[in-house]
Amino acid sequence: AQALVADHGGAVPAAMEQLVVLPGVGRKTANVILGNAFGIEAGITVDTHVQRLANRLGLTDESDPVRIEQALM
Repeated sequence: AQALVADHGGAVPAAMEQLVVLPGVGRKTANVILGNAFGIEAGITVDTHVQRLANRLGLTDESDPVRIEQALM
């Protein structure tokens, strides 16, 4: 919250690059914020379940969430 106030005037940024530098915000959280708060479909939220299903269904052999996201997109 302090970083939002200090760096963005208290507003949640609508860009992946600005979100992921905030403390505690990674790609997964940034994708959820962008999709739900702003309607921006910037990527796919990859959690443990998405990773497991993507591998089980043969959609990717990757284990890195960023690479799984890229493969699914």
